[in-house]
Amino acid sequence: MSEMLPADDPALRWLRWWCIDSWLAADKQWRQAAFYRLDDARLAALAQSHHPMICQQLQLATAVSPVDAELLTWLEMAMEQQQLALRLAAEVCWRGCASDTLSAGQERWCRRVAQGMRPGLWLTEAEGLPADNGDINGLWLLSQRAGPACWGRIRLAFPQDRVRAVEALPGLSIFPPRLLPLWQAVLWYASQEPLC
Repeated sequence: MSEMLPADDPALRWLRWWCIDSWLAADKQWRQAAFYRLDDARLAALAQSHHPMICQQLQLATAVSPVDAELLTWLEMAMEQQQLALRLAAEVCWRGCASDTLSAGQERWCRRVAQGMRPGLWLTEAEGLPADNGDINGLWLLSQRAGPACWGRIRLAFPQDRVRAVEALPGLSIFPPRLLPLWQAVLWYASQEPLC
């Protein structure tokens, strides 16, 4: 007899996002494929039976990546918390690029994290990023953290123009290990912020 997996199982939540939710909740600019014209009930049925076709239409890999607990945390945050996380990550790495959207306390937190992490020492390849655009810089950091396999799906949640701007920027040739604790810190902080 097979054992049912609980709904709160991270592997199950990851699989659902990978196969269904990533494209079902895509930003309206990505919704050009013909199947998006279907009603919600038919879209749900399509998701369960035509995963390879959907992946082909959206140019997504069909193979499921291993569960990434931090990205799962990101995916389950409210949009406001996700935006805050992007801005915090950018502000930690490039002082002043998101300061106009952060509170004084949030800026202080970013300075403290930056003092400990010293992003200038490990983000040396990040030339060409806009100095004053925390949203683009944060999204670029997320794309580097997610990696190519997961980025293809995560990017669907953002407007195409922002994604194209990020993808036009140079990527990192070597994944800096400090990118992981940076995202752990900003995800923790953003998840502690009360929702408006």
